[in-house]
Amino acid sequence: LATKRDYQLILDVVKRIDVVPRQVVLEVTIAEITLNKDLSFGVEYAITEGRLGQAFPGRDPNAPVFVNRDTRLAGQGAHSVGGLLDPLTTRTPISGAFAVISDRNHFNMFINALQGRTNVKMLSTPHIIAADNREAHILVGQSIPILTSSSTSTGLTGTVGATINAVQYRDTGKILTILPQVNSKGLVNLQVRQEVSAVLSGPSGLSFGNTNSPAFSTREAETTVVVQDGDSVLIGGIIDDTITHTRTGIPFLMDIPVFGRLFRNEIDNTDRTELIVLITPYVIRNRDEARDVSGEFTDQIEGFKRLQDVMRARRGNRAPVQPGAAGAEPAPPARSPDVVSPEAAP
Repeated sequence: LATKRDYQLILDVVKRIDVVPRQVVLEVTIAEITLNKDLSFGVEYAITEGRLGQAFPGRDPNAPVFVNRDTRLAGQGAHSVGGLLDPLTTRTPISGAFAVISDRNHFNMFINALQGRTNVKMLSTPHIIAADNREAHILVGQSIPILTSSSTSTGLTGTVGATINAVQYRDTGKILTILPQVNSKGLVNLQVRQEVSAVLSGPSGLSFGNTNSPAFSTREAETTVVVQDGDSVLIGGIIDDTITHTRTGIPFLMDIPVFGRLFRNEIDNTDRTELIVLITPYVIRNRDEARDVSGEFTDQIEGFKRLQDVMRARRGNRAPVQPGAAGAEPAPPARSPDVVSPEAAP
């Protein structure tokens, strides 16, 4: 039996433990930037040198924009968390991955400025709910089967039996893993791991009989940033060079040995792209905050639908039909956006 004082102490401990676990909504944008002559040194150089004008406040010392450089891709070791407060105006050469913290509206203006200078390809814009201190995983790619072992059974009489193959699947493409950790002051510690992998062409892997196991090229970067609830972090620095060989000429004549080169033209083009990831965490502490975040995302979707209606009307040279007007179809009920949640922890 417990005394009244002991009972009250136990009750206070239970109340502190039995609370709703905090969750984090991660608004993520994954984009691929084509690096042309204006962006030949990468996105970070465009930010620090003001190549995109005033669309991004990187040159303003009063703007809340900071950089954390992770040089692990260059083999020099990552900077400490204290490097998070290095201002963007320190014009250091690009080397490896980098992270920039600012308001999401600033990043939206920056991406709009990029779209005016080069090709910006949006690969994925997921919204993920992750429990505090639980990993969230995003894959933009595919799973490749890999033959890991092969064995053949032999009977008592020496006859060859069945062949047993062991296969594993490996994720390839753009892979993003985020581990959010929330403290009592509303700061969110984000451990972010980026991976860009692809299957190498040609017989470069291991062989099991007549089956070749593929080989992979992998580039990855890891960084840890601390952001305020609702602020955004832009992570980039993974640059890819793709060489395309183009062969044109007069049919048949271009294939003649030795003299065929007189009738054909061969060009090697190198396309450079940089992968950027924009992450905005929203901390959810109770049911009311979850309702507010869900309502904000629903408003964004409804606004996008209205913009699509206007664009269709312009292409069709007709005014968009307003909801509730005569002859208009009833509007579908609003719903929350599709949200991807990580698997529940055991």
